Parts: sequence; structure tokens; C-alpha cells
Amino acid sequence: MSNSCEITVNEVSNIAELENLLDQLSSDTLVWTNAYYIDTENGGIEWLNRFVESRGFALFGSGAKVLEILLKKDVCQTKLNMHNIPVPSFDILSKNNADRVDAFFANCKIDFPLVLKPTAECLSFGICLVHNYKEAVEKGRAILSDYPASDLIVEEFLPNNDITCGYLELGNDILLMPNHFEYTNKPGEKHIYDNNERLIIDNPNRQRKIVTEPDLRAQLETMIPRIVDVLGVRDITRIDGRQDKNGKLRYFDINGFPGLSGIGFISGMITLTFLFYPNYPQAEVYQALINTALANALIRNKLPVPDVLNTNNLFTLKSDLVIRTKKTCYNEV
Repeated sequence: MSNSCEITVNEVSNIAELENLLDQLSSDTLVWTNAYYIDTENGGIEWLNRFVESRGFALFGSGAKVLEILLKKDVCQTKLNMHNIPVPSFDILSKNNADRVDAFFANCKIDFPLVLKPTAECLSFGICLVHNYKEAVEKGRAILSDYPASDLIVEEFLPNNDITCGYLELGNDILLMPNHFEYTNKPGEKHIYDNNERLIIDNPNRQRKIVTEPDLRAQLETMIPRIVDVLGVRDITRIDGRQDKNGKLRYFDINGFPGLSGIGFISGMITLTFLFYPNYPQAEVYQALINTALANALIRNKLPVPDVLNTNNLFTLKSDLVIRTKKTCYNEV
């Protein structure tokens, strides 16, 4: 146990600068990157966490292999489906078959309306709801054209509001923060939420309500830790889903890199934490959120944990609204 640690913030704009920075770091440094990848000079990409891991440094959050799975929605949902974790019914059209959009939708076995998404985007870019064959063909072609790095994933539409759940862990302890996420001008029974709604900073139509229904809380307490375990997510995540017509939660977005900056746009993860810890100043709650995720990363990497992280985190604050549980080993993983 340690009383302090040194924190530095560094900005790099290319691989050469990153290499130079890593050369200067001591071997006991925990590295916290702030992007999935950066572009390379030859037009490719370099996954930041993979690069950091290749140099042998301890890493905050999920590794590059996991982040790549989470970002590719088709790969992620296929893996969840293999482990009997409920996801929406879905189908994939490869970008290599972009000229077969017509035939793909003519033979699609999922009933309209359908949710269309590019497979390798985040922040709800490109997502849309289509109600018939003509719309599907038009929007499908547009997605494959506008997002050339992605395939097209087609999902059944779940006619309910989103449920989003924050996840943190500290050693073997798990903390869940589930809420109903909705827009009053676009009820989830008939709408999905795209990038335009989500990135309006002060959207008066956006509402979050804590999940209090016992059945939903029981489903989340069972499934969220399983999802994290199956995918190999580390330290922190936010997971989204919707109920199907029978009330069963189906999961379709696992965010392995939830925003944690307290400046400018306040991310969903931070807003969730404020909602679940209403009896504390927001500045204290925010610091406890950062401390929790950071402490777990240090524990996981067998690095000293400063005393302040052990005494001031979301597990030491009091809340009757969160779900607390323990890690379990899942035999099928």
C-alpha cells in the first residue's frame, strides 16, 4: 500500500512521439490511453493499447484485442450469442458484398422494422431505423458507402426504451448502475437514438430513471458480469440493451472505453454515477468514480494502490440505489 503516486498527462500526435514517450517511462508505470487507435502514415491504423502492451507496460482498462472486438459489433454479438447471452436477432452483410444489398434484404429473415448500423463505429454514428424493403436498400447502401471500414449489421427492432448499465469492479467486488434511458420526444416503442440526439449536450428531452423493477435488476445482476467475463472487459464499461416483447433484456452495445472526462460534454458514465450517488457533491462523486477504476487497474496489475484510492471510491460511498455483487467464475467461458 502506498500514500501517493505521480500522475502526468502527455499528448502525442503520431507513433514516433508515442515511442519517444514510452522510452522515458519507468517500468512500474500504469498507462491510460484516451483513444482506440490513431491513423498511420500509410493509411492504416495503430491500436494504441496494443502498442503500449507490446512494450510491456501495465494498462488501464481493456486490452487492444478486447477493444477491437467491442468496436466490431458483428464480432461482439456473435461471441455473446455463442455464450447464450441474449442479443437481438441479427444478420451481417459484408462490405465486400456491397453490390448485393438488394438480394440481402429480399432474403432477410428478420421482420421489419429493422435497425441498421455500421459494424465498426461508435457514438451511434450511422445507426438508423427502416420500415420497409425500399428504405432498407437505400439506407444500407448509404451506410456501406459512408463507412467503408465497416460491414453492415441488421438487427431486429426492440420496441422499448434503452436500458444502460454502468459497471465497475474493485478486486472481486462489482458495482452496477442501471437506468432507463429515453427521449420524451422519441419514445423507444417507435424510435432508436442516433448520434444527433446523443451528442446534444443540454438535451431537454433526454431522461434517465433508475431501474427499480426487481425483475430487470435481477436480469442485469446475472447478465452484466457474465458479459464482462465472456468478453474479457477490464476495470470499467457501460452496457446498453432493450427489453424484447416478452420483457427479456437483449444486449447490443458494450462500451469498453466510456468517456470519463469531466470537462465539456459530460459522458453517460459520469451522469449515471451522479444519478446513483445523489447525497454527495458531484465533484466528490466524480473523483470517487475515477479512483475506483484506477484502483482496480492498479490491483489487477499488482502495482501499489495509494491510500486515497482505497478510502475514497464508489464502494466506500453509501448508496441504496446501486447493485452490488461479487465476481463469479463461469464454466462455459
